[in-house]
Amino acid sequence: MQQLHPPDTVTLVLDADEGVLRARGAAAPVWLAQTRAAVVPGAAVLDLSGVEMVRSAALEQTVARLEARQILFPIASAVLDAGASQDGLRGVAADYQQLAELAGSEGWHLELTMVGRADPSGSAERNNLLSMERSQAVRDALLALGVPTETVRVAGLGVSAPLPAADVERQGAINRSVSFTVSLTDAASAP
Repeated sequence: MQQLHPPDTVTLVLDADEGVLRARGAAAPVWLAQTRAAVVPGAAVLDLSGVEMVRSAALEQTVARLEARQILFPIASAVLDAGASQDGLRGVAADYQQLAELAGSEGWHLELTMVGRADPSGSAERNNLLSMERSQAVRDALLALGVPTETVRVAGLGVSAPLPAADVERQGAINRSVSFTVSLTDAASAP
């Protein structure tokens, strides 16, 4: 059982009568993948059904930091400004890079979705198009900063899912934006 090197959060119990090694607890997908490939002397069956896949605290913090970011846009525009937007995009790219490294080391497949929004000042059709254009503008900028194209998706919500704000003025500004949603799946089952 020493060959498996379980994390402190996993307990291994060998049922010698049945020839089953049962694992219980929580571990990153990378440990589960390595363990599935292991040959365990004395165990005919390796039961990993009692192990929950978990993310490290560092991974969770990086996801939270990236998902808290927003890139703001002027009214009725999908053009990124040269100042604050560029600083924000560099921050997103840096967070993405850190997240990709952490996710890869823990066995997670990473996807980043850019979620565009619009304030209610235009028609529904125009706002849907504008929110998608904003997402695409942010995606293009992030690709130019080295974020790999195969891990990014875009979505435009128009005004259908507004972000909350403390006041009406701020409500319009934060909904002329692109925010970010992170998806992490077990890399062993990812496409």
